[in-house]
Amino acid sequence: MDAKRWVQTAPGFLGFDIGDPAASGKKECIRAIEEAAAYAAFGHFEIVAEITGRPLTEAVFTGGAANGRLWPQIVADVLGVPIHVPQARESTALGAAMYAAVGAGLAASVSELGKATRFERTFEPDAAVHETYLELFARWRAVYRRTLEMVDDGVIRPLWRPAGA
Repeated sequence: MDAKRWVQTAPGFLGFDIGDPAASGKKECIRAIEEAAAYAAFGHFEIVAEITGRPLTEAVFTGGAANGRLWPQIVADVLGVPIHVPQARESTALGAAMYAAVGAGLAASVSELGKATRFERTFEPDAAVHETYLELFARWRAVYRRTLEMVDDGVIRPLWRPAGA
């Protein structure tokens, strides 16, 4: 969420206790990673809303992320908006085909073609869960800022860094 130093630090495992493996096993680890990704998406949602002056009211999940049921629901709950899963999940290929159709004169615009999108399912946010995630997001953001500082100080390596950064 910091465009000046665009790195991904290790997920903040809030609620994940490595000292208690019986209470925090593989499924809790996976959920913590998915929640951390949802928190990053929420931070980006806030940035887009601030720049545009309009809150975002929905999101679309495509590709591999659209195949499961847990992550789209977590994202819906964290963002507080419906998450739509389209029938055609390979968005890159579909977008290329849409632009090719417009270029070949088979359609007037990509917007026109986009209106024909059909959704296979929608994940609705749970308002009570969203409120809990808002509280956890504030904690996650503090953890994220501190891990960025540790990356800058060379204490830890980033989980991911884009080419050229």
